[in-house]
Amino acid sequence: MEKIFIICLGSIFYIGGPLLLIMGIYYLYLAIRNPVLVEESKNWPATEGKLTLVHMIGKKGWINNVDIRYEYSVGGEKFTGKNLTLFPNTIFGKENVEKVFEDYHEGQYVTVYTNPKRPKQSFIEREFGVQRNYFLGWSILNILIGAFLMTVLITGFLSS
Repeated sequence: MEKIFIICLGSIFYIGGPLLLIMGIYYLYLAIRNPVLVEESKNWPATEGKLTLVHMIGKKGWINNVDIRYEYSVGGEKFTGKNLTLFPNTIFGKENVEKVFEDYHEGQYVTVYTNPKRPKQSFIEREFGVQRNYFLGWSILNILIGAFLMTVLITGFLSS
């Protein structure tokens, strides 16, 4: 039984540390890049799109993942988008996810903003509200925990 516990704990350090560190760095990248991209996107063309799917992934809680899909056309070519904002479709807070489901429903026509250089890059909301702050905090937390687990892992190797 003790051996199983040690294997499980080791797995957390071996897998969890690097994974949290990488995920934290990626979210930090998004938190820094996306506000700049929003400024650039003010010059992106808008087109009409139609929502084909608005669905909650899992149960409603403090951190919610929403699957949202819409179809739009640019230059006669059809695309399917899936981004509410420039951040992943993770919505923080029950009231914020409720607002998404109040504002969007399948079959609804929406304005889609598309990158003229990469028409596959699109979103339907320019403002992120509190999402950027949560992603910034979440990324820092992931980096700290990942770095801690990696430090414990590395010092464990060095001492043995």
